[in-house]
Amino acid sequence: MQNFNRVVVIFVLSLLIFFFAYSFTQKQHRPEDVNNWKIGTSVSELQNYEVEDFVKLKQAGFDCIEMGLRGLNVTENPEETYETCKSIYEKASTAGIEIWSIHIPYGRSWDISEPDETKRADIIDKHRELFTICKYLKPEKLVIHGSFEPVPDDERAARFEASKESLGILANEAGKYDAQLTVECLPRTCIGHDSKEILALLEGNYDVEVCCDVNHLLFEKTEDFIETVGSHITTLHISDYDGEDERHWLPGQGIMNWNAVIGNLVSAGYQGPFMFECSGTPEEKMECWKKLKSDFLRSVEK
Repeated sequence: MQNFNRVVVIFVLSLLIFFFAYSFTQKQHRPEDVNNWKIGTSVSELQNYEVEDFVKLKQAGFDCIEMGLRGLNVTENPEETYETCKSIYEKASTAGIEIWSIHIPYGRSWDISEPDETKRADIIDKHRELFTICKYLKPEKLVIHGSFEPVPDDERAARFEASKESLGILANEAGKYDAQLTVECLPRTCIGHDSKEILALLEGNYDVEVCCDVNHLLFEKTEDFIETVGSHITTLHISDYDGEDERHWLPGQGIMNWNAVIGNLVSAGYQGPFMFECSGTPEEKMECWKKLKSDFLRSVEK
């Protein structure tokens, strides 16, 4: 009898654990959670910003920014660059704006898929040097391209392996500054141009996350990419396009199925921010977000 009672108790406890685990999971995936997403926008040449410029972003409704690094050069002017970064951080913080992410420069001289080992070692060292600005800017994420372009077919396999190895090295480097490295999905022939290739880059690279640029996906629908890559997506680049090439239009000006995109982000447990990287004024972007959110919430009520 005692054994029977013990089995019943264990069974009931198992049901309760399952119920609470299921309830917790469901709570993390409610459509209403979009109301809690931070809203951000990409900004370049922040060395020219004053506190008042950050205040205007805050007043428009933004919580955070992704920072471009145009005009900053750690290699040639390290101390000057560090002082500039300290100033940017202080001004942004005063206005209540978080520096959520930094977009790493891209181009041939920054190409982490370089197959020549000697050249790639120099490129990785260049990234290491750049990452030192994180001490002063304190970003959550570093957004990096898996390659430059074009990537010839006969070089793709070698460049993929080089990119994957580089991502692992640089994710470890980013972690030294309490930042996470996020590899961006890219268009055309770039490494990481679809969900299959992105997931392959992540295999074994457990500290690498994903930045989903919704207007870069030319080989599958954006909502399908999000469904496949799921919780690996920890930051976004938001814009619209025509499906033929990247356009970086204001959402609503292209073909994107925004209800499906936002819905799949919610299903993946995405926690924000909704980071604009597109044309438009801060006010236009904020009005755009309000409409996208309203349309999505109405769609799930039906």
